[in-house]
Amino acid sequence: MRSMNGFVRGGYELFCFVIVWVVAYQAMVLNRELIVRYQAVTTGLSIAQIIDLQNASSGMWAFAEGNEVMFLVALLYLLRPVVFGIVSHVAVARSLPKVR
Repeated sequence: MRSMNGFVRGGYELFCFVIVWVVAYQAMVLNRELIVRYQAVTTGLSIAQIIDLQNASSGMWAFAEGNEVMFLVALLYLLRPVVFGIVSHVAVARSLPKVR
């Protein structure tokens, strides 16, 4: 990473940022769908009625979902070095010959 050209490193970081943002957004969408389905099951209302109730206070839901996405982006960025460390450790362990 340190030996990368500045432009290549910038492109790599931008690519990582976009991927992390998309993953965080998709996780929020999945969470929203699961919440709607859970509320529909527990309250006995239809999914359309739950969505209408959420649309009535859409600003609150949009703000909460935006906060959730930003939290997940920060979390994924903080976990990125840990994941790379684990992957490199596993790769080194697999490449070593097994001694019997």
